[in-house]
Amino acid sequence: MGSVLAAVQVFLAQIAGGLTARVMAAIGVGVVTITGVQLTMDNITAAIQSNFGGVPADIIAVATIAGFDKFISLVISAYIGVVGVKALWGAFKRFGFMSMGDD
Repeated sequence: MGSVLAAVQVFLAQIAGGLTARVMAAIGVGVVTITGVQLTMDNITAAIQSNFGGVPADIIAVATIAGFDKFISLVISAYIGVVGVKALWGAFKRFGFMSMGDD
């Protein structure tokens, strides 16, 4: 029984370094990706809000009735979703959990 546990311990010790490095790299890439996307989307949102500052109130009212604000929100959310899915896919490729079929 002791030799089996020793073999398992040796095996786990050998894979722990590589696995830990992969996990930390994936977490780091994910954090950088999310931070970059959030910063970019905040800048885009601020630019849209600042450019609407000179628009007359009547035009803003018509745009609001037409749902332009919801449209902009949906477009920005879609871009964030696409980047999030691509980051997740990249993490799966790095970990090697799944075969994506494009190897």
